[in-house]
Amino acid sequence: MEARAIVPVSKNGAIRDGGGRATLRLPAAPKAASKSLLRHMIKKIFAGLLVAFVAIQFVRPARNLSPAAGPNDVTAKLEVPADVQHVLATACYDCHSNNTRYPWYAQVQPVGWWLASHIHDGKRHLNFSEFGAYDAKNAARKLRGVARTINGGSMPLSSYTWIHRDAILSAAEKKLVADWAEAARAKLAPPPGGK
Repeated sequence: MEARAIVPVSKNGAIRDGGGRATLRLPAAPKAASKSLLRHMIKKIFAGLLVAFVAIQFVRPARNLSPAAGPNDVTAKLEVPADVQHVLATACYDCHSNNTRYPWYAQVQPVGWWLASHIHDGKRHLNFSEFGAYDAKNAARKLRGVARTINGGSMPLSSYTWIHRDAILSAAEKKLVADWAEAARAKLAPPPGGK
């Protein structure tokens, strides 16, 4: 067991040696000064975040807007009935064409960046505005994917339909688009064993 010496401490926190002289001052417990410092730091952090948020509003991604359907549009290559075209325009074209209907919140960054990335990714998988540029085999594969993803419920994405309620497809609309996609695919796909 170790022996401990009792050291006299004055009211102001100074340790006294045997002769009564102050030799060491202990730090005072945090009080109002440290609370004030913490508030000041929080205000500076908040101000910095606010400045950064305002600054990123000036860095906007390119918008996915096309004035009209081009020569490679799906409607130029395939027969697309008006009811199917309506469903595609409502539920698919915002992410899978060259013409997106942007909601108001797309103007707020970083949401606009996320949407631009999402649209870019969607067009990479399937772009109805460039459908005519696909060869027959690739176009048939894309149409099979349309039927499968719509029947499987993975398209339109739930994150999209959560905001765009008009893009929620009924069973009849899913069947309409899937049947159209399969019929169009059958016209594009070469017969089994053929060229």
